[in-house]
Amino acid sequence: MSILVIDDEPFNLVLIENILKKKFSVITVSSGEEAFQVLENSNREIKCILLDWNMPEMNGLEFLEKIKSIENYKKIPIIIQTSDTSKETILKGINAGAFQYLTKPLDSKQLISQVSLAIQEYEIYFDLLKNYKFNSRAFSLLEKAKFKFRTLEECKNLAYALSSLYRNPENVITGIIELFANAIEHGNLNISYNEKTDLLEQGLLDEEIKIRENLPENINKKVIVSFEKNENQIILRIKDDGNGFDYENFLNKDILTFFDSHGRGIFMAKKISFDKLNYFGKGNELEAIVELKK
Repeated sequence: MSILVIDDEPFNLVLIENILKKKFSVITVSSGEEAFQVLENSNREIKCILLDWNMPEMNGLEFLEKIKSIENYKKIPIIIQTSDTSKETILKGINAGAFQYLTKPLDSKQLISQVSLAIQEYEIYFDLLKNYKFNSRAFSLLEKAKFKFRTLEECKNLAYALSSLYRNPENVITGIIELFANAIEHGNLNISYNEKTDLLEQGLLDEEIKIRENLPENINKKVIVSFEKNENQIILRIKDDGNGFDYENFLNKDILTFFDSHGRGIFMAKKISFDKLNYFGKGNELEAIVELKK
């Protein structure tokens, strides 16, 4: 797998390459124009792009708008690196399709964490494409169903299957997985926001999840999912056995927290995947709605 790094400052390119090359294959270019040449001519699969926001000629926003208009490249996750942390700048990036941000000067642990998460997102999308035709045929007649799962692996398998029931599965898959993962990690396994930050930086999140999934107090906890489709809506209901959380804080997320290594899932689900997200009670139950008549 390859990471494409775009920055007009040679020092930054060398710095980023030295950080990432221990885990990834890195391609560096100094402009957006060069980046498109690499995308068009290289036989290496680009799974993530690290993009400098302030560049001469084609700036970060212009690059974003162009790449998101090209079918073959629009799903490559893009991480913005910038020293401009104003809400206006971040909103421009979000509206153009970028949801991950890093501040300059770069923190090496956060850089590796963000890139790893971006690649994981990209691989989820392509796993969906591989399984879409089978799942869409198998479930095309489904109108109502109920499921239970316990582990993160089970949640991903169910998410792939359910996403094939939507008109735009490539948009919905991200939201479904984020909501399912939240139900397990923060709900049933009680991993706090700060704990997840530390675990991601140490590369230990997956290991910690497996440990907690098998603790006596968690072994019988489930996430219950119900799916309902009618002529007007698709309604996905999710309920975990956790203690709930302050969902208002995440639904109305402060833009500046997009520079954290995680915590964008609910915002992205609402922005990209679903028309409505409604939480109930203490926050351990929600419904995610897609309107079919718009």
